[in-house]
Amino acid sequence: MELVKFDTQKMQAETIEGVQYQQGTLWGYQVREYLLEKWGRCCAYCNSSGVPLQIDHIKPKSKGGSDRISNLTLACERCNLAKGNKPVEDFLKKDSARLSTEFHKFVTN
Repeated sequence: MELVKFDTQKMQAETIEGVQYQQGTLWGYQVREYLLEKWGRCCAYCNSSGVPLQIDHIKPKSKGGSDRISNLTLACERCNLAKGNKPVEDFLKKDSARLSTEFHKFVTN
C-alpha cells in the first residue's frame, strides 16, 4: 500500500503563501454567499436575477463531480430542473459563448 499526501491548495496556486494559504478561498464566507458574489447574484445559465437561486453542481456528482467550491454554481429553479444531471456542455450547447467563457474548464474535449 502506498500512502501519499497531496496539497490541493498548492496544486491550484503554486505561489500561494502566508496568510492567504492558511485562510483559503472561503475565509470569511459561507458557501452560498461566496457563490452569490462570484456569479453576480444571477443564474449562471440564464442570467435571471431577483429569483430564488439554488446551488448546482456544474459537473454532476452522478458523473464524477465533487462538492468542491470550484464545481458549484447558482441556478434558478427552471435551469436547475432542466439541467438535471446533464453535463454542462450538453445543457449549454446552444449557448457556446457562455460555455466557452464561464464553464470552459468543465468541458471535456
